[in-house]
Amino acid sequence: MTRVGLVSLGCPKALVDSEQMMASLAKEGYEIVLGDQDCDILFINTCSFIGDAREESEQTIKNAIKLKRAGKIKRIVVTGCLPQLVGEQIKEKYKGVDAFLGTGKNDLAALAANGSLAFERSDVHAPQGSPLPRLQLTLPHVAYLRVAEGCSHKCSFCTIPSIRGPYHSFELKDLVLEAKALASIGVKEIIIIAQDTSIVGLDAKAPYDLKKLMEELSQIDGIEWIRVMYLNPMHLMENVLAAFTVKKVLPYFDIPFQHISDKILSAMGRPSPGRDDIRLLVKTIRGSFKNAILRSSIIVGFPGEDRQDFDELISFVRETMFDRLGVFRYSPEENTLSYKMKQVSSRVANYRWNTLMTLQSEISLENNSRLKGQILPVIIDGIGKDTAIGRSMADAPEIDGTVSVKGANIKRGDIVNVKVNSFSPYDLGGVKVGH
Repeated sequence: MTRVGLVSLGCPKALVDSEQMMASLAKEGYEIVLGDQDCDILFINTCSFIGDAREESEQTIKNAIKLKRAGKIKRIVVTGCLPQLVGEQIKEKYKGVDAFLGTGKNDLAALAANGSLAFERSDVHAPQGSPLPRLQLTLPHVAYLRVAEGCSHKCSFCTIPSIRGPYHSFELKDLVLEAKALASIGVKEIIIIAQDTSIVGLDAKAPYDLKKLMEELSQIDGIEWIRVMYLNPMHLMENVLAAFTVKKVLPYFDIPFQHISDKILSAMGRPSPGRDDIRLLVKTIRGSFKNAILRSSIIVGFPGEDRQDFDELISFVRETMFDRLGVFRYSPEENTLSYKMKQVSSRVANYRWNTLMTLQSEISLENNSRLKGQILPVIIDGIGKDTAIGRSMADAPEIDGTVSVKGANIKRGDIVNVKVNSFSPYDLGGVKVGH
């Protein structure tokens, strides 16, 4: 049996692409392994959202070509955002690669594996059809449910619309069927993803909204936690927030504000909501939802960001006390509007990144200190010799913290009550209580 290895880079949306490709290959009789070792054909699903991601993708391709020259693998297939962004010129740069597939071509994986095609790239203006079958690559009890593809926003720093095309929701009936299939194989936590989950369904042939989707998913036996990621603050109206009142939906609000300065938000192509509306939104969420968990993403060093803008950002982070915060240095991307703007020096951007990360570490430590003695539900991801590792409702896999759990009769996938007895800036420790 021909063995296919996989290296999947980038975000959860790309991981779903990888799962779809591996499902199509398994259907054709290929044996699937993870990593780049001990395989005949290697698939590399790339990311090219920002410069660091592109460098990681390119280095992974170079390493694979070395393995091929050493006779350790026979074929290399590069997929995803990098070939979609670069186009056919990528064939000249990486002559050791046998086939390239852009985004939205996951059903063609078998053709790329057997040598039937060398390059295939999507028309980004053609909406993707129904979700494809998937071979789950996450923990057995956790799965991502991608509810839409593409993005129609025009943020001045972002390449996603040129890679993934305009926003296109999947049909509700297809998403429910996909979620039921995941539940049937033991998935307990469904994580809703899209470039913007807050507007899902509004453009569907049979329109629905986020609350309707949550109501349908919450009725599926076996699903116990529903986590929603990537809420765009521009669309967080009452009807969107109402989705978080549905049973099983976690009070986890992942809202990438990106900045607080009206000047910078406008330069980013995100003039709405402005600083006052953002503060009101934060107040509304925390006032309306018990134990609301507020997560956001911030970009520092954006073109034109001066000391006053950064001071305003620092004050906002300090006053908001985010439960979770991702901080990113601005990455200049060709073919974006911000690429031609006056750039902030890398030295200044690095300083601002370090300053904000230090502040958030202090905030996270203070937030976690308040949890000592409390009892939290924790989903168990792994079992060690003496300690299990899990996540609270405040922790999405791989991007947030973990909870170390002591106790007997704990299995992976269990949701247990844990009394917190230790903490650090990003992680907790505790002991299982009750049944």
